[in-house]
Amino acid sequence: MSPTPGYQRLNDNMPTEKQDVHAYFYQLLGKPQPDIKKYWFGNRDMVGTPYTRSHPVCISELLKGTDQGLRNEYAIRLASYYLNFRRLEPRNASRQLHLWNEYNRPPLTDPELNAIFKSVLQSNYNYGCNDPLLARWCVNPTQCPVYTYGGGNGDEEQECYSKETVQEASSILEEDVFKFINKEASYLHAGDQPLIRLEFVSALSGPLSNTPINTWVIGGSGKGKSHAKYTVIQLLPKPLYQVFTSASPMSLFYFIKARGPHALDNMLLYIDEVEASKYAIPMLRTLTSQTKITPRHLSVHEAEVLDLKIAGKRSVWFTSVKTFGSEQIKNRFIHANPDETIEQDDRVFHLQDKIYRSGDSGNIDFTVAKCLTNLIVENTKDLKVTIPYRIDWPFKERRHLYPMFLTFIEVVCKIYHKRRERDSQDRLIASVEDFNQAKDLWHTFEDTIVKRVGGSALTLLERIEPERSLAKTHAELSDEVVLSTRHIRNICEQLQNEGLINAQKRSSEKGRPAWEYWLANQPAVADIKLILGNSEMPGRPPPLP
Repeated sequence: MSPTPGYQRLNDNMPTEKQDVHAYFYQLLGKPQPDIKKYWFGNRDMVGTPYTRSHPVCISELLKGTDQGLRNEYAIRLASYYLNFRRLEPRNASRQLHLWNEYNRPPLTDPELNAIFKSVLQSNYNYGCNDPLLARWCVNPTQCPVYTYGGGNGDEEQECYSKETVQEASSILEEDVFKFINKEASYLHAGDQPLIRLEFVSALSGPLSNTPINTWVIGGSGKGKSHAKYTVIQLLPKPLYQVFTSASPMSLFYFIKARGPHALDNMLLYIDEVEASKYAIPMLRTLTSQTKITPRHLSVHEAEVLDLKIAGKRSVWFTSVKTFGSEQIKNRFIHANPDETIEQDDRVFHLQDKIYRSGDSGNIDFTVAKCLTNLIVENTKDLKVTIPYRIDWPFKERRHLYPMFLTFIEVVCKIYHKRRERDSQDRLIASVEDFNQAKDLWHTFEDTIVKRVGGSALTLLERIEPERSLAKTHAELSDEVVLSTRHIRNICEQLQNEGLINAQKRSSEKGRPAWEYWLANQPAVADIKLILGNSEMPGRPPPLP
């Protein structure tokens, strides 16, 4: 072995390889190695549990790559992070490390990188907040995802993207993002393009807004309400969402107990096919609370008090065959219906035929879409949005709707942040286009967002006349829509409760007077307008709370 320049060979003995120099050092001193060495970031609660949340700030900085001189130091920490902290399979960890290496200036050679990886694979290197290199980027502990983390199951690996993928996603951000999202979704889900955009906005509202948008899709079995949501999830990076096929307050309690109260913070939580029950209502209330007070739901199981305490904020998705619960619960959601028309059935058939005959089922790559979504979140999660115009709002009596509409504008503005201007305080300025995008989505789902009806109720509403002189009775409506008078009576009661129709007893010379119905005078989404005149324009308002 040739000596390194500047050193003299003392003998012909081969050097002794020490896998853990720190442990060997303490062994020579005759002192026990400090406990802190055994834990990543000194967190005993995470021993044996893979870390599954977003990268800490210090790791995100390492992932940007570095110049010659620090590449080995970055590499050994990242390899240790993937293998010993996130507990990735060696093959996946090696892939992430090689993707990262593309960002170095210049990249390490493959033999150099593989040697570092092999060394880490044979050891148990751990680093923490006291590490001089990582400490450069330390933030307030309460803002660090590691500090607030409580565990995981290892199924949410955060992906690293190649330079080419990042460049492609970045170029799309300069264009029509919704058009790209709809195109990507169309490989899995036919039609329902407005619903796809709605769900995409909702999914990003968790990390991008202080008032997340929750969606509740109602529809018959097999009509696409769950499939649309699962399609949008394919476009999201894994740390951004959590999917439960079913859940109860007790199961959520044990989930939060295992992962900590912040386990769902800034995430999308999707619970499929929620059934109306005495257990579902408190779960909905707890998950969708938007107050500053941490929601808590107390229950008892086998003499144990269960305290379901969920911190932070999240967007929540539900699906069900029909709505249930109090007005308070319903007001926390944007309600939507999938397209259940015959034309949509035909579109679904042709897509199924194309996918299964071509053999492409399950082989669609959404890496660019995931990278794009990740860039939107990382670029804008800390940015404020200012809305420099007033809105003529026709639904003032429904107080829960206006904050939702403003959040739509805020999230759409962040989705298109590459095309938006900023003010002197580096806040994004919402454009008229953002207002129009939000209004168009609301117009598409006006029946479920504003009127909050669907199915047979909407069909019946279309048959009721606006003039009092043309009012119709239960029997007359029953003949038109081919439903029983009892069913008509129940639907009319629902429409009355929503303030959509008027009712009055029709006088009759014979028998009992019949109830008759006509449309109530209600504002529409079309009545939402901008106030753009200079005399009406206020000073630029503060950013959304």
